[in-house]
Amino acid sequence: MTNRRMLRGVLAVAFIQNLAMTSAGGILPIYLRTLGGSELLVGLSFAWFSLIRGLTSLCSGQITDRLGRRSLLALSLAGFAGANLAYALAQTPLQVALFRVVQGLAAGLYWVVILCMVADSSAPNERLQNMTVFNVSVALSGVAANWLGGYLAEAFTPHIVFYIDCFSFVLATLFSLKFFANEPNTFRTPAANRFSLNALLRVSGAVRRISLLAGVGMIAETINLMGMSLYVYALGGGYRDVGFIAGLIVAAGLVCQLLAPTLQKKLGSRGIILLVYVTNSILLLLLFWQRTLTVAYMLFPAIGGLFTLTSLTWLSLAQEASHAGQIGTATGFYRGTLDLTNVIYYLVFGAVSSRLGVAPLFAVSALILAGLAWASQRLLVSPVSQQVIQQSTSK
Repeated sequence: MTNRRMLRGVLAVAFIQNLAMTSAGGILPIYLRTLGGSELLVGLSFAWFSLIRGLTSLCSGQITDRLGRRSLLALSLAGFAGANLAYALAQTPLQVALFRVVQGLAAGLYWVVILCMVADSSAPNERLQNMTVFNVSVALSGVAANWLGGYLAEAFTPHIVFYIDCFSFVLATLFSLKFFANEPNTFRTPAANRFSLNALLRVSGAVRRISLLAGVGMIAETINLMGMSLYVYALGGGYRDVGFIAGLIVAAGLVCQLLAPTLQKKLGSRGIILLVYVTNSILLLLLFWQRTLTVAYMLFPAIGGLFTLTSLTWLSLAQEASHAGQIGTATGFYRGTLDLTNVIYYLVFGAVSSRLGVAPLFAVSALILAGLAWASQRLLVSPVSQQVIQQSTSK
């Protein structure tokens, strides 16, 4: 039976965390540029963050299986608070880039822990449904966060956004320590009694396959978090434009998630992946050819919204393919693979866009997604993967 009290607490923490994290994250690329940083430094900053988050995710999955969730959740939220305070006090773009290590450590720990807490609080046959509710909660806070962050940064100063977010993370930390005080602090299993670096990679072949395919698709995060901001900024847009488009992206993602169960029944996992990646390939080519703010307002929300259809599918498949008692390890491997793959994308986007601009990279991204659509159709029909898909859709 689903632990409703624990699930409500997880959703409340996730809402506050995403509200604070997204309002700051959406303005970071332009904030770095206004401090004098180049596109290359923006790319390095995001790549550095993704690398730290990925390595932390790999380790934190096994750690949270062994030590439990509550204290690690509070530690990650406190780390977010420290990172935002550092951003507000930073005087140079290099300082902001260096402080990203703190946020990377916090994010790598947080996402593994919070996703495991959703799984822990859910009955097996309600896990996918509760994960959808979790994603909807995150999406709702993301819409408000992007619009609010962009407005406050332009109407006042980006620093006020970071200070407010720091305060929000402090409140979330205190709430977590208080609310989950009576919940079991550990979810130990015999497989998690001892930490082992070798065990970090000891996941099933299905988890590895799913994680690698999803990792290639992480070019979506590069486009949404870094590419869109630099693209809009190059066209003369400001904080409000970036914040409003980012909010529309999250809103479109919310609509797509509400449609996901219907699409899953009609198209299946492979059908959704094919639909999303092929459609977004076409939309990215349109962004490459038609470089106007109007087109950016129209196409980025469509691209970002469609990408959300794949995220829940990949995560669900990865968790269902995990060995017994190792949901945390599988989730950590999955999240870590996504982040480490994204390091390459951020570095390439930063280096190339500083010379050629962002738009040409959208054409390359279109080709990558088209190739991923083809590869996914072939690899997801293997016996192991097909079995995982059938298990996840039958529950």
